[in-house]
Amino acid sequence: MTRRCLGCGTERYWAPSRLPCDPAQYWCMPCRIGSRQPEQDRFWEKVLKTGGCWLWLAGVDGGGYAEFWSQGRHIKGHIFAYRLLIGVISAGKTLDHLCRVRSCVRPDHLEPVSLQENIGRRPWRSTCPNGHPLEEGTIYVCPKSKKRMCLECKRRSARDYLRRRRLEVVHGTT
Repeated sequence: MTRRCLGCGTERYWAPSRLPCDPAQYWCMPCRIGSRQPEQDRFWEKVLKTGGCWLWLAGVDGGGYAEFWSQGRHIKGHIFAYRLLIGVISAGKTLDHLCRVRSCVRPDHLEPVSLQENIGRRPWRSTCPNGHPLEEGTIYVCPKSKKRMCLECKRRSARDYLRRRRLEVVHGTT
């Protein structure tokens, strides 16, 4: 079923079971949330420009990166700002936050790099989640996946696994 929006006049699909409003008083989602305002204006009113980083004040994703609603979908805020002020991001490149602040949308704090280089630049913690120091000689790198892990935690995990297997063999529960 379609209805004509009272705000913009466009014909839109209307699901009566989902909207608790009178069908004669239908407003489409862009009109209801006021997105008739230009995207750039909506974007910049959500940014706090400080002396260093330009901080995103609105919604963020689970990783702490800015999220902005643009052209019917979510886009990362730093990508929107980069495309707006610098231009197109080269194919095969991702944007690396040089400042290491995930909510920063300042384009000169971003550098297009390959995904591999971006991952390689990630700062490593000084301790593992169990508190063991992570330094040269205490990190195990899996030869297959290249995943890094605390050597002490890997040893404990292997020791616990072997202990459980021995108990299963002794008690006959395999």
